[in-house]
Parts: sequence; structure tokens; C-alpha cells
Amino acid sequence: MNLFSSIPPIEDARVVAAITAAERRTSGEVRVFVTQKKTEEPVAAAQKQFERMGMTQTAARNGVLIFLAHVCRHRRQGRARKMRRYVLA
Repeated sequence: MNLFSSIPPIEDARVVAAITAAERRTSGEVRVFVTQKKTEEPVAAAQKQFERMGMTQTAARNGVLIFLAHVCRHRRQGRARKMRRYVLA
């Protein structure tokens, strides 16, 4: 099953409008990143993406990244994978 198959299409204009409204009310800089890549380490992947997007260089150092990814967890005993649907890191 594809993680993103049950999610309705993202309405870019609405997302941009919501981020713009939030940024007007705060000094934070907000970015949203959605990936279809599976990751076993969502926090590390989010931190890497945060740096790639230049969020460490924000004027007040108050960048916010909303990171959505498909998380894959393996058990060492060779059992079946456990999948989480969404991770917000």
C-alpha cells in the first residue's frame, strides 16, 4: 500500500496561504517538506533536510520544518516490518 494513495491532493495555494498567515503572526519561518522515500530514522532525515533547506540560517534562528515521511521500522529478529503512516519531526 502506498502511504500517499489515501491522502487527497495537496492544495498548494491553501498551504502557502496558511504558512503566510502563520508567519505574519510570528517571527518564525515555516517550511513544509513531504517525501515518499521510506526512512528508518525520521528525526535524522528531518534534521538533514532542515539543513539542506537553509533553515539553520534564518535571521532569528527560529525556522520550523514540518516533515512528513513514510517510516519503516525493522525488527532485529527478522520479523515483518512495521510501518507508521505519518511522522512529524
